[in-house]
Amino acid sequence: MKKTYRKDLFQSVIASKGRFVSILTLMMLGSLALVGLKVTSPNMERTAEDYLRKANTLDLAVIADYGLDKEDQEELKTL
Repeated sequence: MKKTYRKDLFQSVIASKGRFVSILTLMMLGSLALVGLKVTSPNMERTAEDYLRKANTLDLAVIADYGLDKEDQEELKTL
């Protein structure tokens, strides 16, 4: 049974080479796209972190409409 199935499968692949190559190519492109999307996110995060570190950007911005009183300043010191 298995021998007949394999023989039939092999003959059908040989008979339609173009379709087999097309399906194989689409599967490879899909796999490459998935791998590319999986790899891109960590690389972008690392690049952004490196840029922010080199540019010495601020970590926290404190904005107050009426200024900061002593309690606010003490609370900010605990951060």
